[in-house]
Amino acid sequence: TAGDGILASFTYQLSTEPSNICLTESIITGLAIELPSTSGDCVSINGGDGLMISFGEIDPINRTLEINYESLVGIDAFQLTLDGITLLDVESEYFNTTYSNDTGVIAGFNIFGGGLPAGQGTLMTISFAGENSSAGEANPCITAATFASYDGLETNPVDYEFLNENCLEID
Repeated sequence: TAGDGILASFTYQLSTEPSNICLTESIITGLAIELPSTSGDCVSINGGDGLMISFGEIDPINRTLEINYESLVGIDAFQLTLDGITLLDVESEYFNTTYSNDTGVIAGFNIFGGGLPAGQGTLMTISFAGENSSAGEANPCITAATFASYDGLETNPVDYEFLNENCLEID
């Protein structure tokens, strides 16, 4: 039957070099017919030493949310501002964290020299309350962020992008 849906999905390996993902010379076949298809524009992947962050799993009942990362470089420290919720706790497998409810600032560092490895995973898990009450509406937004790596000689800023939106609505 005719319909719409996902025909194919692709995965790729992150690289420090810019690259393009292109579909070329594609043919769709089935039921003894062959349909030539048109290929869309190529998708450019910037590469480089950047970091992508996104909201991950959200538990609206227990009021927790994850912030995930994908990075080509290790991250040794970060600071971000999360507005729209009241922070109750922040935990990270990689960093010692501190936070302020007054400003929404969360900072992470590791005084023992470890940090967030290159790759992907959960940067932190946040326990929160609504902006005005524990059960109130929560609209977390990452409004500012700074990430840094250390190469043994100096601290270097790491550019970041959002994989999806920088704000959520949680009922």
